[in-house]
Amino acid sequence: MKGTLEFNLPEDAGAFEACKNGIAWRSVVRDIDEFLRREAKHNENEEAERFRSVLREIMGEKEVYL
Repeated sequence: MKGTLEFNLPEDAGAFEACKNGIAWRSVVRDIDEFLRREAKHNENEEAERFRSVLREIMGEKEVYL
C-alpha cells in the first residue's frame, strides 16, 4: 500500500508544513502523555490524570491515536 500527498506550493505551504512536521508533533504529544502518566502514577497527581484524560479525549475526537 502506498499513499501520496501532493501540495500546490506556495498556496498550500501551511498544510505542507503541518504534514511534514506531523511525526514531530506526534512525538511531542506522546511525551506529554507519558509525563502526565508518570505524574499521576508516581506522585498521585489528580490534576495530571485529569489533563491526561482531556488530552486523550481530544485526540480521540480528532481520530488521532498515540
